[in-house]
Amino acid sequence: NHPLIQQRQFLKGSFVPPENWPQGSPLLQSWLNSYYTVWLCPRKLTPKYQEYVNQVGETKRIFHLQSPNYVNKFYQTVSVENGR
Repeated sequence: NHPLIQQRQFLKGSFVPPENWPQGSPLLQSWLNSYYTVWLCPRKLTPKYQEYVNQVGETKRIFHLQSPNYVNKFYQTVSVENGR
């Protein structure tokens, strides 16, 4: 997305509940919790995640779904392997 579109979506999402948002659910508090979690990721979650991925990567296949194209390839691989 273009940065201006992202900023507009960011601002709109701060005040207007997304479609199918649970009625009575606190929008602002949910929004703040989400951004706090995102802020913590590089400091707390990413190192633990990387360690986990390195450990299980020895015995499991790992897919990094970084774009819609990767997701499509993942579905194709899983479908072929499951005989679908």
